[in-house]
Amino acid sequence: MTPNPLLISTARSPLSEAGATPVAPSATLAAAAEQFEAIFVAQLLGEMRRATAALRDDRDGAGALGQRDRTTDGLHEWADAQVAQALASRRAFGIADTIIRQMTPR
Repeated sequence: MTPNPLLISTARSPLSEAGATPVAPSATLAAAAEQFEAIFVAQLLGEMRRATAALRDDRDGAGALGQRDRTTDGLHEWADAQVAQALASRRAFGIADTIIRQMTPR
């Protein structure tokens, strides 16, 4: 089989030319796949949070889930990103493993 054209060669990357140790393509692929899983899970968590926020009834101030506090939105996004990164580092959803299997030449 021919090599996957989507894999980035690190042999002549700016980092290797600056004296940095080149990273093996498989390590680069694994890191990229893990980051993709983290981004995907963070989006999923954010959408779930927005869905529960939509259930609130802020008109009378006594909604089923309580008033929305917009001051904590940034904190929630940060927490979602941290949880997503932790789950992705464990490859909890298997997304990174699937990407690696699909992108690795056989």
